[in-house]
Amino acid sequence: MHLETYELLDRLNLKYQPYEHEPVLDYETAAMVDEKYHIEGVESKSLLMKTKSGKYYLLITTSDQRMDRKYMKQLLGEKVSIAAPEELMELAGYEAGCAAPFCYPKEVGFLVDTYLFTLDKIIISAGISTQSASFDPNILKTVYEHVENEVRYLDDVHVMPEV
Repeated sequence: MHLETYELLDRLNLKYQPYEHEPVLDYETAAMVDEKYHIEGVESKSLLMKTKSGKYYLLITTSDQRMDRKYMKQLLGEKVSIAAPEELMELAGYEAGCAAPFCYPKEVGFLVDTYLFTLDKIIISAGISTQSASFDPNILKTVYEHVENEVRYLDDVHVMPEV
């Protein structure tokens, strides 16, 4: 799937900086890799969630945020849980810890934290643990204009800081 991530960015003529590095599956390792390779930007988080009825949503925010289950239940109208790693792999071909913020089946809705658009650059996983990309977060808006997925922008940051 990671090739699909770059292919979409290339097809839309969007400027990004790809990086190849040692495997990254957690934010502690990501911080070390960012420093080692001088990767500029704020680490993003793409969290696959599943509603009680079985609908999938991807929360796209920064790495220091976590899902507010009460808000998500209010927003989506039903209880939400984090999808199992096997579901992420089956649904999109991504290993847990390195999900990309796009390139999912059209049935997956995107919930985008608008705080991302206040940043100069974000770092995303390209879908596998050894590849990342850095770019202006406004690129996400362009990407989301060209996908069939439902996209909702969350103006109020209703995700909670990681403790």
